[in-house]
This record gives sequence, structure tokens and C-alpha cells, in this order.
Amino acid sequence: MSYKKLFPTMMVMVSAVSFGQEGNAIPYAFAHRIPIYDADLKLKAPKSEEELSTVFRMANAGDPEASILIWRLYTNHMVPEPERKYIEGLKFLENAIVKHPENGKLNLALGIVHRGQFGIKENSAKAVSYYEKAGFYGEPLGYGNIGTMYVHGLGVAQDIDKAYVYFQKAAVGGDAEAEMIVKSWDEFLKMYVKIKSK
Repeated sequence: MSYKKLFPTMMVMVSAVSFGQEGNAIPYAFAHRIPIYDADLKLKAPKSEEELSTVFRMANAGDPEASILIWRLYTNHMVPEPERKYIEGLKFLENAIVKHPENGKLNLALGIVHRGQFGIKENSAKAVSYYEKAGFYGEPLGYGNIGTMYVHGLGVAQDIDKAYVYFQKAAVGGDAEAEMIVKSWDEFLKMYVKIKSK
């Protein structure tokens, strides 16, 4: 059996020491070669320590795509729960949004975080605010996520009319799933939505 399998945490610590990232923990996903989704970004997931060093430098400077990559490396769903670094990933997103408040992808990522899906306590008001900005700045999934929150009453009062408006905005912005939902709205409601009594 490989020593890497016997001592995976030690490998990460050794890499971090030799990597010299000035306080940045080596993401478990990178150390264990777990694939990271990057199809929506121009910047691609790092494959070498040199590339990771570059991505960290860019993220520390507030680059939006580098910050999103580091966040994904720290919080990837394929990483064992104890190894996920939610707070570290969030710090990169928060640093970048201060410098790039009009970046749709950053706003979308922060909306997802504040929905409570990445180890951070849910804050629906923040999630809606970030999703709204994401949609406004070119990420229609932000509007679709607000529609989903309203249609199911997730962190907000259930409001089918508001949900429809947000799904329409997402569809107009190019979100294919939202477009299908809008086209088959009545069927969608019958199949997927339990209307809550008031």
C-alpha cells in the first residue's frame, strides 16, 4: 500500500510546508487530485503546484475567477466533510467581491454560500441579494435560484407569483432550465411544488 494512502493528511501538510503559500492551506482537492468544475471559467483548475501558486497569488489579489477556483478547491463536494475548508474559501470570495462587486459569477457563488449549502449558516436575505446581483450582472442562474427559493418557500415566504417572475427573468437571460420551467409552468407546479397553506 502506498504511503500516500496511509498518510493523506501528512501529504497535505508536507505539500503545504514545501509549497510556502504564506498562510494558505493546500486544498485537499488539489492534493488528492479531485477534479474541480471549471467549464464556466476562463481560468482552469490548477494541475501543478506552480499553477496552484499562481492561482493563489491571483486570488489573494482579488481576482474573481481565481477566488472562485480556490473556493471550489476548498469546498468541493467530493472532498470528505472534515477536510472541507468553508471559511477559508469564503474569505477568498469576500475579498474578491469587495474589489469586483459587479462580477456575476462572484455574486452567484456568494448567493450559493449564503443559502447554507457550503458549511456557512444560512442567511436567506444575503442569498437573495447576491442572487439578484448575479442575475443583473449576467448570471441568469441567480434569478433562477431566487425563483426556486420562492416557489418552494426556502428561506423566504412561498410566493408563486414572485417565483414565476424570477424564472422568467432567468429564462430571458438564457437559463435553459428556467426557460423549460416557464414554458411548462402549470405542469411544473403540479409535479414539483407543494403549495403551503397560509
